[in-house]
Amino acid sequence: MNPTPPVYDVFFSYHSEDRDSVTRLADACQARGLKVFLDRWYLTPGQDWQRALANALSHCRAVAICLGPHGMGTWQQREIGLALNRQANESYFPVIPVLLPGSDHMLPDFLSLNTWVDLRDGIDDVRQLDILINAIQHQPPGPDQVETVLQTVNPYRNLRYFREEDAPFFFGRDAFIDKLADAVQNHSFVGVVGASGSGKSSLVRAGLIPRLRQGLGGHVWEVVTLVPGDRPLRALAVALAPLLEPETPPGIRNLENIGILKDFLERGENELRDLVEEALQKQPGTDRLMLIVDQWEELYTLTADDEARDHFIDQLLEATTKARFSVVFTLRGDFYGHAINHRSLADRLHNHVVNLGPMTREELEDAIAKPAHAVRLSFEPGLMETILNDVGNEPGSLPLLEFAVTALWDAGKDGRLLHDAYLAMGRVQGAVANRAETIYNNLTSLEQEAVKRVFLRLVRLGETTEDTRRRAHFTEIGEASRELIGQLADARLLVTGRDEISGEETIEVAHEALIQNWSRLQGWLDEDREFLLWRQRLRGSMTIWQENAYKPGFFLLGAPLSEAERWFIERPDELDENERAFIHKSIRRARWRRNLTLMTSIVVAVVMTVLAGIAQVQTWRAEREERLARARLLVAQGQAEYEEKPLLGLRLALEGLAMLPPGDEKTKEFTVNVIRRLVKSGRLLKIGDGIHHAYAMNNNTHFILEHTNKQGEIYRFSDNERTVLLPRNIRGFHRGVIFNPDRSFFVVNYGDVQSEMRDSINGDLKIFLAGKVSNFHFSPDEGVFVVDYEHDQDELRRSDNGEVIAHLAGEVTGFDDVHFSP
Repeated sequence: MNPTPPVYDVFFSYHSEDRDSVTRLADACQARGLKVFLDRWYLTPGQDWQRALANALSHCRAVAICLGPHGMGTWQQREIGLALNRQANESYFPVIPVLLPGSDHMLPDFLSLNTWVDLRDGIDDVRQLDILINAIQHQPPGPDQVETVLQTVNPYRNLRYFREEDAPFFFGRDAFIDKLADAVQNHSFVGVVGASGSGKSSLVRAGLIPRLRQGLGGHVWEVVTLVPGDRPLRALAVALAPLLEPETPPGIRNLENIGILKDFLERGENELRDLVEEALQKQPGTDRLMLIVDQWEELYTLTADDEARDHFIDQLLEATTKARFSVVFTLRGDFYGHAINHRSLADRLHNHVVNLGPMTREELEDAIAKPAHAVRLSFEPGLMETILNDVGNEPGSLPLLEFAVTALWDAGKDGRLLHDAYLAMGRVQGAVANRAETIYNNLTSLEQEAVKRVFLRLVRLGETTEDTRRRAHFTEIGEASRELIGQLADARLLVTGRDEISGEETIEVAHEALIQNWSRLQGWLDEDREFLLWRQRLRGSMTIWQENAYKPGFFLLGAPLSEAERWFIERPDELDENERAFIHKSIRRARWRRNLTLMTSIVVAVVMTVLAGIAQVQTWRAEREERLARARLLVAQGQAEYEEKPLLGLRLALEGLAMLPPGDEKTKEFTVNVIRRLVKSGRLLKIGDGIHHAYAMNNNTHFILEHTNKQGEIYRFSDNERTVLLPRNIRGFHRGVIFNPDRSFFVVNYGDVQSEMRDSINGDLKIFLAGKVSNFHFSPDEGVFVVDYEHDQDELRRSDNGEVIAHLAGEVTGFDDVHFSP
């Protein structure tokens, strides 16, 4: 006989991202004498988690559903279903919603329950902990607790879509939910098409999915959702992985297995239809899988690889005809033409599309009034009528309406929404733009510049369609902007989250309604449209390079490289480190190819005729003269720009200086004098006098200063801040700082003692060297480099750690170039 399972006082159901808060809560309950089931305390790797959790849940006296800032996880949805089913059969069985710190949940599915525990002010709230303990022990909380929690529940979703758990507050779309449910019962591949802001995501997530949970069409559905992003097959692998590995604990992603699964799908080694059947077999009791692909337009805005996009679509189309598998996707109407360019997709969509139209006045009233009624909110007389008149029949007005009523709730008093507050915020059409403009105007000038940079990175310009929002990783924006982004997120203008694949923090504009209605942002986009469109193309090229294992054959070449070099010179501060590095590598690869071609030409020329060699020398001389002419032109431009734009003048002069021989006294004198004048004018602070020499770094955003009597320094152009203080005086009589030929790295000489190699992107220290350096060159693959010392034997070193591979025989004095055999 099997031993009787232990009986627990309470089972905690939670999203894995909220584990820290839930563990503290479980500790507090255990300290009060309760026996708590927390999966991390009792379940072990290798165990069948799904069966073990169901077994534990059936042997507990109560279930606490913990609702944190990360929504509900897939496993938590299953646990809630089991708990509510048990409560339906055992009416005395408590299912207790617990609001954790940071929760924005609206107590979905639990409005009919008597007990809520509100720990949003902290896990250590003794009064709320007492209410939880009483509820677990089947003691009522009293009517005051119900009223108190209701007053803190905002039933609106601001600029965000309604989720499955928000269904009790989703009103006004019953007719389209019925239409979509009917389409899903009759067809395995269905599109939901509508204008931006028409509520497509909410219709599918808060309308369709609850119908599926209720057994639509007589099926027991398993549901997964994804947003395609720039790698749709990987997003598909991430969505399927929990179903294919149900024994893996919640919150633990096996990235290696996800990568393998993505590769199988890519190469066709595993057909999606087979994976669907395997997933259903591992979910006992389910007989059909539904995949929701939200924001299908990302296949055309973010997926740069046409082959990957088509393969993703083909896999879905085939699986929905040969497996127990359905797909519903949402698509902005202005991208429908892109979708039907895929012939097989166009054929399947014929008569299988739900076109989501605008709401009627009655439906709009339901969408506003019924959520308010659920939490006992009231509207001041005449306010509802005013709001409905303002909305009218404007397309895409739903997010603006939700933003406005959310702001009304924020400004409400004693459970009533006020007319004066509505007028003050700018009504429906002006609320979101006014909020953005107010936040912007309260910032410092430096913060305003940062806001502009952030928003320009979060918008993807449409060339034949409207502009759309773009999800960015936090590393693109920079750690320095974290506090500012927090302010914008608190104001509901931005949304932060995590990449489901990498776990990295992400940021995006709360809704495209903000892009379309904030005139200042529109002005920024129009002003910089050419540059922003180019940067989008650059990101697409980077994505293809990354997806092809960073192979050199996917660097920029030809016209795209020339265009990248132009923007690199003109707008370096607006490129992030990864973008600059990709352009650097492309330039380096192009130069290596040119050098290789040139070497071949020289060999052939020598063999064929001496005259060809003479012609080549003349070509070299011409190229050198052209380089000198360009350098002097940059210096002249710097002189011309200095009076009006001192920093631009300095930048141009430094770039020209970098291209000239080190002994060019005229250029040196001009550049140093410019810096001195900037110091005296206050435009460059904290630098001081005694400047001996200046060097432009390769990214054109920083410059190096060599002082007569103090340590060398690296400064940033954009804000005049020192970013690196070098350890000693730079000493070298015009050779204090040496760049390799493509200027990706530089060496700082400190006299005849130890020198340093540093990265040209940010000045970071890379390798210590043994003496004063005259020159150095990297191999084409950057694996090794040769260093030419002024007074010591030259060396061949490894690039990653600086290890000396070989000492070169004799001294290769003053070399200009080094060639590496293939």
